[in-house]
Amino acid sequence: MMLASAGFSQIPRQISYQGLLVSPNGIPISNGEHVLKISLYDAANAPVDFYNESIKTETSNGLFTVIIGGQNPLPMAIDFSKQYWLGVSVDGGAEMVPRTALTSVPYALHAEVADRANYISSDAKGVVTSINEVDGPIRIVGDSNTKVVQNGKVITISSLPDGVQTIQNLDGTISIQNPNGPIVTIGVADSGINTRQLARNAVTTEKISNGAVTGEKINQMGAFTNQVLKWDGTKWSPGKDDTTAIKAGTGVLITTDANGNNVISSTLVGLPPGTFGATLRYDGTNWISNTFLYNDGARIGIGTITPSAMLDLAGNIMLSNSGNTSSELRMQEPSMGGVQNNITSFKAAPQDVDINYTLPAVLLPNDAIMTVNSTGVMSWQNILPASVTVPFNQITSGVNVGQNLQVGDTSILHPVGTGIIVANQLTGSTQGGSSYAGRVAVPMGTTSLTVNLSPSVGCTANSSVTVSQFDSQGFDIIIVPVITDITKDAFTVQFSASYPTNTGFLTYLIVNP
Repeated sequence: MMLASAGFSQIPRQISYQGLLVSPNGIPISNGEHVLKISLYDAANAPVDFYNESIKTETSNGLFTVIIGGQNPLPMAIDFSKQYWLGVSVDGGAEMVPRTALTSVPYALHAEVADRANYISSDAKGVVTSINEVDGPIRIVGDSNTKVVQNGKVITISSLPDGVQTIQNLDGTISIQNPNGPIVTIGVADSGINTRQLARNAVTTEKISNGAVTGEKINQMGAFTNQVLKWDGTKWSPGKDDTTAIKAGTGVLITTDANGNNVISSTLVGLPPGTFGATLRYDGTNWISNTFLYNDGARIGIGTITPSAMLDLAGNIMLSNSGNTSSELRMQEPSMGGVQNNITSFKAAPQDVDINYTLPAVLLPNDAIMTVNSTGVMSWQNILPASVTVPFNQITSGVNVGQNLQVGDTSILHPVGTGIIVANQLTGSTQGGSSYAGRVAVPMGTTSLTVNLSPSVGCTANSSVTVSQFDSQGFDIIIVPVITDITKDAFTVQFSASYPTNTGFLTYLIVNP
């Protein structure tokens, strides 16, 4: 059960509201703090309120007193000029029904309007509080051209007869709004300003809008049909087209008619008949169908109408050399690790005679090598020679044409250091072993010489070392050498006498099992 009464508080805008909260069996609710939600509606069954407020209050034997608008004053829009209903809910529960219709006491708030008779608020409407930001008693006085007349509460302001009465425009070039005043607006009429108002050379290029001058506005200037504007060095004037700048190509004919117009025509009647894959060729007089250069859309044949590849040439290929650099036959291949393509090319060196190479007719088994004879005929050989003789002057620098290193079957030679070569098998060496050969210079007067070896050569306990000495011309010098102190990285040579020449060499052969 709820009992409520309302009181009026003139300023601020608040309503005192009191009531009794009881349980459904009529017993007042427990004493303590409760939260009331107060809502205002403009109808007894309106679905949405236009104002609500949650208020904490203490109850004593069910009685409570709250101030509506105590937290936020009631807005001025709620002027209590019509009937309102009040709804209450306790501690978040459902709103009690029925709603309470507010009686006339809260509507005393509407009496605040009467208070405005004692003063003018800043938001008052329909009342002049100042003129030109001047308030208090104001006196209106006219100047020499204005008359002010007061008749009771009516003040009349008028111009004297000798002032401007009306502004007129006789030629229609000026647009006048409110010609009798008191405020007159003058502008340019839509008809614009005619030539009488413009001075000579008054309109500049900047005053003309882009695209404003159209072809209809350009004077004929005596031009005939199909003539064009031309610059004669001083001014623009009409004239005929310049036909000398137009050149006729093959099959095109340009003539001039009686009016000076260019007439372009074609001498080609049509394409000649052809067959599938044929191309056009000009024979000096006419275009004719040509099957020597054949194109079926996917393959091109030169000298054949049945190409078996993208380009099929039935005949010889000539790479002409028009400069000092030999022509090349290039094949572009994908790069192994980058995005750029590399090429494989065949290039001929400069020569004084024709050289022809003839490839062998058939292939032979693996490990075959290709040889060529003096006439350019190539052939396959799959048997290596029994031995290969390598002059020492191909191992190290210097002149030594008299001594050779003989390498046996299936040997592979490659350098391992300055003046040293290695072969995986030499004549008379152990099968599967490695052999090294080299030479060093011997200064004159030398009786003992240590030869330092490359780390990749080395010696073992079972290695054999053979040495001999020669002069620069390859002749053997009879000085008996003796090998001593063989280590992994070096060996020492002792001579029986001092070395007699300053241009001698010591050659050595190391065989590792």
